[in-house]
Amino acid sequence: MKQFPFLILLLLLSASVAAQDTVKTYYSSDRLLSIGVKKQGKEQGEWIFYHANGTKWTQGEYKDGVQVGLWRMWNNAGDLLQEYYADNGPFKSWYPNGTMESKGEIVNGKREGEWSFYYINGQLFKISHYHADSINGKVIEYHYNGTKKFEGEYLDGKLNGYATWWFDNGDLEMEGNSVLDLQDGEWKFYYPNNIIGSRGSFKNGLQHGVWTYYYEDGRIWKRGEYKDGKREGIWEAWYESGKLQRRGAFLNDFEEGEWTQWYPNGLIEDRGFFKQGKMDKTWIGYYPDGIMKYKAQYKNGLRHGRYQNFWENGKPKAKGRYKNDLRQGPWIDYAENGKYLNRGAYKEDKKNGLWRYYDARTRLIRVQGFKMDVMHGKVIEYHQNGKKLSQGSYKNGEPTGIWTRWNHEGVIYYKADLSVTPRRVIISQ
Repeated sequence: MKQFPFLILLLLLSASVAAQDTVKTYYSSDRLLSIGVKKQGKEQGEWIFYHANGTKWTQGEYKDGVQVGLWRMWNNAGDLLQEYYADNGPFKSWYPNGTMESKGEIVNGKREGEWSFYYINGQLFKISHYHADSINGKVIEYHYNGTKKFEGEYLDGKLNGYATWWFDNGDLEMEGNSVLDLQDGEWKFYYPNNIIGSRGSFKNGLQHGVWTYYYEDGRIWKRGEYKDGKREGIWEAWYESGKLQRRGAFLNDFEEGEWTQWYPNGLIEDRGFFKQGKMDKTWIGYYPDGIMKYKAQYKNGLRHGRYQNFWENGKPKAKGRYKNDLRQGPWIDYAENGKYLNRGAYKEDKKNGLWRYYDARTRLIRVQGFKMDVMHGKVIEYHQNGKKLSQGSYKNGEPTGIWTRWNHEGVIYYKADLSVTPRRVIISQ
């Protein structure tokens, strides 16, 4: 129930003038905030409070400092917002446009019996039953368009018993039993077309037992068991066609042990192991036609150990090792025909040391030194006939030292020293 926040008003007082028993308080701008009578320090009789713009805010009666009888409240535009009896009697509230917002009865200063609440368009929003200011009994809620939204029972302000929810088109949204605000027993959840989306049981507010989830056409999507709100045991999921999509076990809500995932055509897509919800040990993936796509070792959800990747024709695509999901040590990349593309070594996922690059016919075309992904050390390029094309050096990504270039017959036509500025050309033809 809305009541005037008198404690806050007292904090706003900046000055008071007493004439006999009449007390006036003011905003800091000397505009009147309240006027009323006090006897022996307690409010008595009629009191009026004002907004800062001078319009009436609240008006009602006190007896020995306690609100009694009829009280009214307005906004600063003069619209009546509330009318209630502080101790016993009807309570009404309105939106600023004059539409009823709520109505009910006050008994001993607390909400009692049936209360009604409305949308700003006047449509009924909710009917609740109260006892001593706590919701007790049936509650019905409605959507803005007038269709029923919710129906259930409350006990001492907590949802208790069977309850039902609806979408605004009138279709079921969910239904189930609760015990003092905790879901308990079987529950059903629906798509907006009255097709069930999931069903299962709760225990003390937690999912417990077998749960089944459905596609919108009613076919099973996935199914498994919960134990005290955590997934446990074998879980399975299906494509809308009804074919198995994935299968594996949970332990304490984490994937555990071997899991398999299938393509819609029934062939395996991935198979491997989990440990406490993280990929572990050997994982193998396949293309839709059954050709191996990858084979990798995992530890704590990260690639760790040997790694192989394959083209769709089954030829190798990459081969090396990972350490904590970073490439580490010797590494080879292959062209789709299975021939070398490049090979070298990684350190913490960065090229390190000499790398060799090849053309489509596996002819060596470049040798390049790296230091943590930065060009460093010698670099040699080759003509297609295998003879040197150029040779030089890098230091921390910058060319330095003697650089030489040859034609395809092996004759030097350019040589320069890049270690000096400006560069010193030794041979230029």
